[in-house]
Amino acid sequence: MKKFKHIFLALFLVTAFSCEEDEVFQNFAQDASAPENIGALMTVTQDNSGLVSITPYGDGASSFQIEFGDGSEISETMGVGSSAEHTYSEGDYTVNVHAMNSAGMKTTEALPLSVSFQAPMITQFDVAADPLVSNGVQVTVNADYAVTFDIQTGAEGMSDIVDNQIGSTVSFAYDTQGTYTITVIVKGGAIETTSDTFEFTSVEIQSPVISAPDVPNRNSSDYLAIYAQDYEELTGIDFYPNWGQSTLFSEYDLDGDKMLQYSNMNYQGVDFGGPQDVSGFEFLHFDLWTPDMASIQVYAISSSTGEQFIDVPMTASEWTSVDIPLQS
Repeated sequence: MKKFKHIFLALFLVTAFSCEEDEVFQNFAQDASAPENIGALMTVTQDNSGLVSITPYGDGASSFQIEFGDGSEISETMGVGSSAEHTYSEGDYTVNVHAMNSAGMKTTEALPLSVSFQAPMITQFDVAADPLVSNGVQVTVNADYAVTFDIQTGAEGMSDIVDNQIGSTVSFAYDTQGTYTITVIVKGGAIETTSDTFEFTSVEIQSPVISAPDVPNRNSSDYLAIYAQDYEELTGIDFYPNWGQSTLFSEYDLDGDKMLQYSNMNYQGVDFGGPQDVSGFEFLHFDLWTPDMASIQVYAISSSTGEQFIDVPMTASEWTSVDIPLQS
């Protein structure tokens, strides 16, 4: 049986609650909010022509208009994913992106644009380990006379990350730990580009650095807590019954937030210290975190219906929240 390195979990039994339909689907226009996180991907043709392609984006937006910032007419209204092309002379401009939603609300974001036919000059090239992602990296690039930059990750078989906006931070992760040569290529309106390299050693994260998602507050009659600091827990729980497993067990403390840690895992159970009546409950809820597992099989054992399992897909270095129906 395949062995897994680590798994962290917090779990407890809770009921679900629902809202009346008319509470959920109320007047859309009243609840709608203006578009947020407005921006645009701006790319300059590298031929000294000054041709710029502008692709706007924004949360909650259904259409856009572009004010190019050089005194020309505003663009026609365009849909999500559409681009506007405009030819600029050399200079610095402020491009206004107008984002509208279906309720008629508008948000405008002003974005800087520099068009130059000089070769770009890199002023900042920062590479740092992502504190939340195993083997993750964050790259930030600034440059004069540039609009976008490409990243060559230095990992075999890993595609380049292209057309990133100057001044932005780009995050990605390697498949394995190692030392990689990261190359950035900075591009502007000139035919000539500028590049630089950085040696980066990735870092594997073997334990959570943030807590599991918060759960809604429950009345004491609505849960049976197995392991949950904010709830009164059942007594007599054995989190490491001796079933001949090779799994190792300890308790992990993340700045006062305690969780169960299982390593060298082949299988593991939790003994509730005797039968528990869960006929009045709806779900078994728990949160899982792993640096290396693609999935895990969870078995719920009932004295009346026997063993049933659910296959839970997981994402490395992220919390996975699971609710298993008890009445099915």
